Formats: sequence, C-alpha cells, structure tokens
Amino acid sequence: MRHKSWFDSPTFEPIMKTYFKMAFVWMALTCTLPAAVPPAEQLLPADTLLLFTVPNWAKSTAFYTDSPQGQLWRDPELKAFKDKFMGRVHTELIDPLERELNVKLADYADLLRGQVTLGVTMNGWDGTGDFAPGLALIIDTQDKSELLKTNLTALKKTWADSGKQVKTLKIRDLEFTTIAFTEADLSKTLRKALAKQTEKDADNDNSATNKVELTIGQSDTLLLVVNNTRDLEKILIRQSGGASPVLAEMPEFRSSQSLFQESIGFTWLNFKPILNLITKKAAAVAGGNQTNSIMPKPDKVISAVGLDGIKTAAASITGSPEGSMIQVFVGAPEAQRKGLLKILSMEPKNASPPPFVPADAVKFSRWRLDGQKTFATIEEMLMEISPEISNMIQMGLSAVGKDKDANFDLKKSLIGNLGDDIITYQKNPRDFTFAALNSPPTITLIGTTNAAQLFLAMKTGTGILIPPNALKERDFSGHKIISIPLPANHEGEADNDDPPEKTLNIAAGEGYVALSTDAALLEEYLKTGGNKPKPLSETPGLNEAAQKVRGMTNGFFTYENQSETMRTTVETLKKDTATIERLFNENPLGKKADAAQAAIELKTWFDFSLLPPFEKISKYFSFVVAGGATSPEGLGLKYFSPTPPALKK
Repeated sequence: MRHKSWFDSPTFEPIMKTYFKMAFVWMALTCTLPAAVPPAEQLLPADTLLLFTVPNWAKSTAFYTDSPQGQLWRDPELKAFKDKFMGRVHTELIDPLERELNVKLADYADLLRGQVTLGVTMNGWDGTGDFAPGLALIIDTQDKSELLKTNLTALKKTWADSGKQVKTLKIRDLEFTTIAFTEADLSKTLRKALAKQTEKDADNDNSATNKVELTIGQSDTLLLVVNNTRDLEKILIRQSGGASPVLAEMPEFRSSQSLFQESIGFTWLNFKPILNLITKKAAAVAGGNQTNSIMPKPDKVISAVGLDGIKTAAASITGSPEGSMIQVFVGAPEAQRKGLLKILSMEPKNASPPPFVPADAVKFSRWRLDGQKTFATIEEMLMEISPEISNMIQMGLSAVGKDKDANFDLKKSLIGNLGDDIITYQKNPRDFTFAALNSPPTITLIGTTNAAQLFLAMKTGTGILIPPNALKERDFSGHKIISIPLPANHEGEADNDDPPEKTLNIAAGEGYVALSTDAALLEEYLKTGGNKPKPLSETPGLNEAAQKVRGMTNGFFTYENQSETMRTTVETLKKDTATIERLFNENPLGKKADAAQAAIELKTWFDFSLLPPFEKISKYFSFVVAGGATSPEGLGLKYFSPTPPALKK
C-alpha cells in the first residue's frame, strides 16, 4: 500500500493551479511585450563621434513642464508675446517645411515616448571628402508603434506620389525606405522658411548638387533614420541582442559615464579623432605655404596650447524638486595636460565671496588663478610654438619703461607681484537703456603679493601706451586712482547719440589691485570705515546651493542673481525699442545693412513690447551658482539653479 505524501494532500492541487496560471501569464507577457530598448551607448557603434540623447522623452517633458521655465511659458501673462512668436514659427518655418516635405509634423509629435537619440559616427570619414560622417536618429515610440507603422506607410506613398526618388530595401528582414535629394533641395527649403528668399533666387542656386540619401524605417518600437546602411545594420544587430562593438565598450566613453546617471538628457563628444583630422587638414594647408619660416606649424600650436591633451567632452542635465543641475566635463588626463589645460586646472583653494563683496552684486566670480605660474606656462607655450616669436616678445617686455627709468623691470614689477586670486563682481545697470545694459557697473580685483608695486607697474606700463598727459591721477580716501581713456565705440549708436567717454580706473586696495570703468563702484570698494554693506555671502540659500556644485573650496565659484539680471533685461527690452538693432550693429562679423535687416526680421518674431511687467513673472526666477573642480581624469564644472521659493511645493 502506497503511503500518502504531501502531493496527495488537498492543498497541493490549488497551489499547482496557481503556479501554472502565473507561469502562463509570465510566458504570455514575455512573448507579446516588446523587449526593452537598449540605451543609446549600447545601440550606437564604437566609432561614434558625437552622441546626444534623451533617455526618456516623457520624463524629460514632465521635468520641463514642471520647471520654472516651463511654468513661465504657460503663464497667461506671457500669452500675447508667446502667441505672436509661435504664429511666426508656424507661418515662417513649420508650414513651409511641411509643404516641401509633404508631411504633417504634428502626426509625428505623439511618437516621442521613450529614448530619443542623435548620433554622429566616423563612417570611414577621413576629411578627404570620399566619405561623410554617419548620422543616426533613433526614436523609441513605445506603445505608439502601430501609429508609427501607419505614418511611415502614408509617408512613403506621399513621397512616391509627389515624384520624389524613393526606393525600398530590406536589411535583416526588415523593410526600409530610402529617399534621395540634393543639398540644394534642402537648403532651398530652409532659405525660404528662414530668409524669405524668392523662388527665382532659390532656383538659380546650383552650388550644392551632391546627392544625399536618408533611410527610414521601423524596428519593433524604434523609428530609425540614418544616412548610411552600415550604421543601420549595426544598430539592428545590437537591438536584437547580437554581438557588435558599441560605444559603451569604449574606454573613452566609460570615463564619462558616471556623469550620465539619472540624467534627463546628456551629450558626449569624442574629441581626439576630430582633432586629428583638424591637425591633418591644417598641416596640409600649411605645407603649401612655407614662405615664412618664423610662422609656427599647426601641430606645434595645437600641442603647445594643450588641445591634444583633450580626449572627450561631455555634459548632462538632471533635475529634482530642489532645482536643476547642468554638469560639464572635459576628459583630459592629468599627465597629458599642458598649455591652456594646465592653466585651467583648478587648485583646491577658497573661492567664496569675501566680506567686501556686497549683497546687491548681481554677478560674482572668483578664480584662484596663480598669476606667476600662469605667466610661466604662457612663456613655455610661446617657446614651444616659436622660439623666435617668444624671444621677440621677451625683448619687447624688457625694453618697456627703460627710456624713463633704466632700472625699471616690467616683468619683475608686474608679473612678479601677481597673486593667486581674481575676483569680479557686477551691479545692476543704473537705468533701463541699451548703453547701461551693455556696460553695467563691474569691478575686477587682481590678487597681489604687493599691491603698491603692482599698481606702480600698471601705471608705468600704461603710461607708455597712451599719449602724454592722457593719464589722470587723483586721490580718494587715502588711495591713488589713475584713469586711462579708452577708445570710444560708436558702433551700435544712433546718428544723434553722443557716446559717453569711458575710462579705465585703477587703484591699489587691500591685497588687490582694482580695475573698473565705473568710478563710483571703484570708490565704493576703496571706502574704509563707516557702515559696511551686507555681504553677498549672507544671501539666503547660497551656502546650501554651493554644496550642490562641490562647495566653494575648489578654486572656482560663480553666482548670478537672475531675478535682478532678468529684471533689467526685460525692462530694457520693453522700453528701449532700438536695443535689438544696436545689438546686431555691434556684431563685428556682419555689415551694418545686413545687421539692420536681421534686426527688423527678428523684431517680427520677438515683440518685446508685449512682455508683461517683470513683477508679474518675477516668481519664476531665483539665482544660479557654478563651481569647478579638477580630478586626475579631467576638468569639471557644475551649474545649479535652485527652485525659486515661490514655486516650491
């Protein structure tokens, strides 16, 4: 007789039924749900040069919607300004593009669900023109894959019906569509949208006839758009779990990967291959022009400046209820830093606002830059670039002031007295005009081991460069102040404007030599005794925000009171109607006529007269801080913007 076991008990049958039900549900889900899309660095090939990705579009959209900027954009007070701007965007940009491409962009906006990635690959590119860099756009539509399929089918038919060059191809058993066009076709569309070029002018442009092909298709939930099928096949292999070298496996990418954790968006650049191509191109150009042996070779300049020490660059943005953070990192191993990278390497020193920096300063920065080490590094750079040029500069410096004082040594008096501190702070402009906005009260303080001697060296050196009797000297509160006239800048001024005379004022303070074009601010700094203004260091929330950017002890720290800087900007744009024209006229790269036309065009997009009084939107602004630090792997900066108090939940 068989003994009864637990399997024969009444409890066994319901337990097994429950188990099989759970197993069936699990198998059904794993067979029907799409596989998780690998992150961008696991999809893009190993030769990726540039990556920009939003890991989760829905999450990033929610972050922006809830951010101060997103809330400001939806505020009814901004409606008139926003409606006019968005109207121009549609009539001048979106509508023409939709007509030219035969698509409705709104049909594709709902497809942005998960990962959105843009990658640029080498694709055999060597700078000769035989190959172009690869482009790959990857969009995860998640639960909208059926909508994607419908849209792609309709798009293919629309293009074919309109006579565009369309062909179908299969890659790894998936169907893709390739559309061919010339660069001139695309540039014509953009010119019509942005520059209102006439049809006749656009049709006569035959400068770009190179054929460009884009391959578009769907793989599971992914929308894929590429300009070459080699990259496409590699992406498909990785998506299906196959083996193919990818960006995530590259040491250059892994060195920056910690920067991207929990980010709502990040970008990464492989700088080294690009620099190699630039160096190669520059050497080829210089090789054909060797008439002047003194001129340095490009590779020597790049090496001396230290650019060849940069391997990668990366940036990311993260957000939380406390605020938003932007991080920037330049991958430059310590052992390979020289030139500018050596100068920019920050030493762990106190960079907090000193007590004399007032609380009404709207901008502040402090950099613990060692002046004497910096000058020595610059000398090394010049000697490596060109010993001949370096020697000429050294001779010129040694001759300065000798005609007035044979014992005067500019290098010893100037460089020899530099300290390791540079402080700059700025106050609000004195009125809401373009001139005031363009030149706010600002003071720069240069740390020194001997303020009196450094001040004298500056006085002697500048006295040689300006006409006799142009340098003015006066006494103020026990200090000497010298004033040096600066060239008048008439650019951007109206014909009936009389630009105010500007002077650079220099004085020696306690441990610093101060420079400012605003005499009143300089005098305020020099005053001793009496009631001291409340210091910037006591600003509520400043110390807490500083901890988000590694504190104030890493050699570099900045602060900006955006509540005040934006107030000035908004009120000036509202009141000074000529501000935009003047901003364009001051652009040294463009002609005045072109700048004026550009300003007129811009004013039809941005009607600043429709902006509300700043008090209506001031709750969306607070302050921002930034701090830097240097590690053996590279140089980093963090920017943190706390959530304004009025928006905290």
